[in-house]
Amino acid sequence: MRRLLPVLVLGLIALSAVGAFADTIISYNGNSWETGGFPPSIVGDEFQAVGDVTDVIFPLTWDTVLYQYTWYAWDLFSLGESVSGDEVTVLYTTGQYQIYVDDFFPLGTDRDYANAPATFTDATADPNYLHGNFNSFKVVYNTTSNTGNWEGTLVFDSGTFVNSLGTQDGYTFAATVGPPFPPVGYDLEGGGDIFLTPTGTESKTWGAIKGLYQD
Repeated sequence: MRRLLPVLVLGLIALSAVGAFADTIISYNGNSWETGGFPPSIVGDEFQAVGDVTDVIFPLTWDTVLYQYTWYAWDLFSLGESVSGDEVTVLYTTGQYQIYVDDFFPLGTDRDYANAPATFTDATADPNYLHGNFNSFKVVYNTTSNTGNWEGTLVFDSGTFVNSLGTQDGYTFAATVGPPFPPVGYDLEGGGDIFLTPTGTESKTWGAIKGLYQD
């Protein structure tokens, strides 16, 4: 269905340096598509994305050497886009997020971007590793530079490892996206992190955190 493309991976150093604002638990990369393509984003279009977990941080202690961790985001339906100059902003409904686990041995996993989401969700080791719900989600995209970000508020509610996260209220699921241009079938490529959503006077958006490290 869709092909693997080079992934823009956000440097972890920047995020670790803003620990006062964000406690990262998962780093990931992935690719997204929207019904009919993006942009534009039409009311009712579904945003979906799949990808790989590239790193986990305490309190999660998953074995990323012996197992492959994949993720899938879905049920995110567009509320329509707003355009200001070259910038497109899209808000979405609530949605779902799931992490799956495949055995690396023997012979590895069949995870394949050419057949997504099916090969990202057919977990051989644990089909219910970690599930969450998006309480909010948005995409901001510059049509001239072909860059932007997606950001959502994620609350984990079930799965084998949900108790490892304690009683935290919620996490931010965020990534920088593009360029280069994705191939036909995918709209955006991204690399980012899931981190504990800051509260109170320390609250910072993903864009603000990234801005601290721009030249």
